[in-house]
Amino acid sequence: GLGHGPAFVGLLSAAGSVSMALSCLPAGMLGTRYGSRQLMIAGLVCLLMGNGAAALAEFIPVAWRSGWMVTMAVVANVG
Repeated sequence: GLGHGPAFVGLLSAAGSVSMALSCLPAGMLGTRYGSRQLMIAGLVCLLMGNGAAALAEFIPVAWRSGWMVTMAVVANVG
């Protein structure tokens, strides 16, 4: 791993879950307005970007790494 313990893994999980819960209602409203297909494509793009960028965490400076990982977990789970 990248030197993070169980507390940080829990933080990642919680940040992802909270971001997904907070984005569900706006996503439903946007899907009604713009159509489900377009919103699902946008969601997949967010998912791919978040998970793809999270995989690059080892190349991020150590001082920014934790914030990067949490942010990418949020982006992926919003998608």
